[in-house]
Amino acid sequence: MFLKGWPIPLLLGGIIELCMVGMLVLNDLGAHIPTFFLLYGIAGLAYCIGIWQQDKISVPVILFFALLFRATMLCTDPSLSDDIFRYLWDGRVFTAGINPYLYPPESEFLIFLRDLTIYPHINHPQLPTIYPPVAQFFFFIAYALFGSIWGLKLLVVIVDLILGWVLLKLLDLEKRSRKAVLVYLWHPLVIVEGAGSGHMDFLGVMILMLALWAWYSKRDLWAITSLAGAVLAEILPVVFIPVLVRWSDRWFPLNWKTFFLLPLVCFVGYVPFVVMEGPLWGSLGIYVANWEFNSPLFWVLRTVLDDGLLARKVLGGLFLCVVCVVGLGRFSPIRFGFMVMACFVLLTPTLHPWYLVWLIPFLVFCPNNAWIAFSLVVVLAYEVLIDFRVLGIWQESKWVWGIEFGTLFSMLLGTSIYWRFFGACKS
Repeated sequence: MFLKGWPIPLLLGGIIELCMVGMLVLNDLGAHIPTFFLLYGIAGLAYCIGIWQQDKISVPVILFFALLFRATMLCTDPSLSDDIFRYLWDGRVFTAGINPYLYPPESEFLIFLRDLTIYPHINHPQLPTIYPPVAQFFFFIAYALFGSIWGLKLLVVIVDLILGWVLLKLLDLEKRSRKAVLVYLWHPLVIVEGAGSGHMDFLGVMILMLALWAWYSKRDLWAITSLAGAVLAEILPVVFIPVLVRWSDRWFPLNWKTFFLLPLVCFVGYVPFVVMEGPLWGSLGIYVANWEFNSPLFWVLRTVLDDGLLARKVLGGLFLCVVCVVGLGRFSPIRFGFMVMACFVLLTPTLHPWYLVWLIPFLVFCPNNAWIAFSLVVVLAYEVLIDFRVLGIWQESKWVWGIEFGTLFSMLLGTSIYWRFFGACKS
C-alpha cells in the first residue's frame, strides 16, 4: 500500500529531493542565485506534476518525502534572508530579562549581549523589534533551548509539520482527499522558507489554521483563543474576526466570545511587556510607513500620486474594503481566507517571497493553477541579491515583476470563466 503506484511518487519525490541536496551542496544560496533558481525551477516542475498526479501518490509517501525534504534543507545555512538572526537576538534579549521592544540591538545598553555569530548579521540594528508577543515567546524558547540557528530552524520545521497535520484534519472535516495536503507539504517555497530560512510566519499561519480547525469542530472557545494567539504572533489574522462572527449559526455565543475573550487574550499576551515598560509598536509603525519590496501596484500608485504615504493609505483602504465586502458574504472561513490572503498579496507594499506562506495552506482547499504558479515564481524576487551581494546595491528589476505578476494575471485571465478569478473553491 505504501508503494502503491511507486514509480510516479518515487520519481517526483526523488527529483525534488535531489534539488534539495543540490541546494545543500551550494549552502550559501544567496551567493549562487542563478543555480538556486535552476534547482528550484526543476523542483517546482516536479511539484506541479505531483499535484497533477496526486491521486497516484499515497499519503504515507507524501509524508515521507515531506520529512526528507525538510531534513535536507534543515542542514543548510539561511542565506536568502537574515531575519533568523533577528529572531535569535530577540530571544537572547528576552532571555536576559530585557524588554525587546525597549532597546535596539545597537544600543549601548545591550553591548554585553553582542557576539560574532548573531549580532553582525542583524538587520536594521537601529530599530527595536517589530515582532508581537507570541513570536517573542517563541524566540525565547528557541534561544533558551538551543541558542543556535539550527535549533530555531528545527522548531520552525516542527511548527511547519504541525501545520501539515492541521491541514489533514481540516481535509477530513471537509470530507476531501487527504492527498491534497501535497499542495502544501511538497511546495518548494514552503521547504526553502521554512526548513531553509526559518521564517516565523509559519507560527502565525499554524495558529490561524488551528483556529479554523477548532471553529469547524464547533469548539468556539478554542477557536477564539487560537485566533487571538495568531494575532499575537502576526497582526494579519485579525482580519478573520468578522467572518467567524458573520458565517455562523452559533451567532450569539461566538459573537459574545469574540468581543470579550479575544481582546482579553491579546491583552494578557502584552502584559509582560507592558510591565517591563517600553514602546510596543514603534518599530512596527516605521515598517508599515517605509518598507517596500516586490510590489508593482504600490510602485505605480506612488509614482502617480507622488506620495508614498498616500499610496500606502490607498492600498490599505482597498484591503479593508475587500475584507469587509468578502466578510459580508456567505463564504466559509477557508474560502474567505483564500480570497483575503490573495488580495493581501496583491495589495501589500512589501511582498517578500515567504509572505506566500500565508496563502499556500488555503490552496490545499481552493486549488487554483494561477496562484500555485505565482507562489512558485515569486521566488524570482531574490534576483535582487545578485547585485546586493556583489555591489551592495538593492535594486529591483522590473522584468522580475513582469514574470511574477504576468504569470498570475495571464493565467487568471485565461481561466477566468471557469475558475471565477479566485478559483473553484467549494468550501
